Amino acid sequence: MILNKDFILEVWYPSEGIDEAVIEACIRGISCEYLELETDHISFIEPTDRGEALQAYSEHIARFGGDVKMVFTEELIESMMKQMSLTREEVVNLLDRSVYSNQ
Repeated sequence: MILNKDFILEVWYPSEGIDEAVIEACIRGISCEYLELETDHISFIEPTDRGEALQAYSEHIARFGGDVKMVFTEELIESMMKQMSLTREEVVNLLDRSVYSNQ
């Protein structure tokens, strides 16, 4: 879990055989490199039992894994158009491919 002044990110990982220092280094690297956030504090919560995690994941897939309709806000599309110098159609196609290509 990453804790920053105004930001909390929960990360699930397989804890067996992974040293906490490695996990902390990865979280700090990802948060800095990709989220541009300095990580003030990382805390580890009691790990979830593998069976419980699998059950929660299965319930999530059953609930959300079907045909899920996603809608992109105009603000997102306009922001991406500016940042990427793309047309509206190109941005919408890019977003659609990124979301629906894995289904």
